[in-house]
Amino acid sequence: MVEQPWSVMGRIRHGIDRRLEEWRRQDAARQARAEADRDELWAEAVEREKLLAEVMGEEQARRASLGEVLQSSDPSFCTPRRLPKRWEPSPARNTAS
Repeated sequence: MVEQPWSVMGRIRHGIDRRLEEWRRQDAARQARAEADRDELWAEAVEREKLLAEVMGEEQARRASLGEVLQSSDPSFCTPRRLPKRWEPSPARNTAS
């Protein structure tokens, strides 16, 4: 029995349509997942930006208070002319015999 060419073509077309439909469903799921991930990443970025701004504000406040201390008092820094004996580096030892 010989099959009609149109029925073979119809089965092929039906198979292609099924595969396209499955591909479209998978693509829509991937797009939805990508959008959800993108939203999550943006939320995390906003949170990191807030934390960075907070830390930078604290650092600037600390620097300002250090500047105020230095301006309000007359700081003096002393350095010794020579290091005490215990701080001087010991002579290099030749360990190779």
